[in-house]
Amino acid sequence: MRLIAAQDRKAIEEWIADQADKETGKDIIASLPSLKAGEAWCWSPEAHFLKRVQFPMPATYDSSKPLAAGRTAKRLSPIDVEQLQEKFARVKTEAEARTRRSCRSVSPSSSSS
Repeated sequence: MRLIAAQDRKAIEEWIADQADKETGKDIIASLPSLKAGEAWCWSPEAHFLKRVQFPMPATYDSSKPLAAGRTAKRLSPIDVEQLQEKFARVKTEAEARTRRSCRSVSPSSSSS
């Protein structure tokens, strides 16, 4: 995928140095900042596979997609922390009760011999 930061390209450059000839490595590193969204190098040295590919864009939420002209980001409603804590407490109590019932149903003292 596209890598703009120098330290990211350097890490890949070091990995490539052990895997390929220097010219191939230089070409790949030079192309990283200009890859399009969804475009990447797929490389498996063991399988002798190296190819620049285009992946399909996500069909669900795409965080890299800019907002359309004239649209603004949807405002999320604030979280009611107290309500959330109460719900977690209820779920925890119910889970603990189920666990106790399950343990009683399999405990040796509850089985008949």
